[in-house]
Amino acid sequence: MCCALFPIQSDWISCHFFLKIRLYKMVDNHNVMELDIVYKNINRIIDLQDFEKNIFESLIEIITVKRKEFLLTEGEICRYEYFVLSGCLRSFYLDENLVDHTNMFAIEGWWTGSLKSFTQNIAAEFNIVALEDSKLIRLNKEKLELLF
Repeated sequence: MCCALFPIQSDWISCHFFLKIRLYKMVDNHNVMELDIVYKNINRIIDLQDFEKNIFESLIEIITVKRKEFLLTEGEICRYEYFVLSGCLRSFYLDENLVDHTNMFAIEGWWTGSLKSFTQNIAAEFNIVALEDSKLIRLNKEKLELLF
């Protein structure tokens, strides 16, 4: 196995794949300080080598969302998993009486999304909304699977 993020037997193949990603993907340079928080989160489980960080950075998308902007609406299929670099998100659902119930708050350093909807390609059972202007990392399923 080459690395935990990219389990291929041959170093040549993994390097070749990495170079193809870098050549074909237009990546804006992510601020290293900005990504420290996600690396601290990942490092709780595994230490990444520099080339693994480069692969990760080539696959992520950093987005900003405004206060009250919805990332997911109940009934939609969740297409992304999110990591909060700054800001705060709220997950909630409406019951049959249209009373809203908060599932969780995702603050700086937290991952969020509807994992069930994301992995099973089914309708989400809750909403995700920004409580304040927020900066997020988002990964779609295809790119996330490349990390395993």
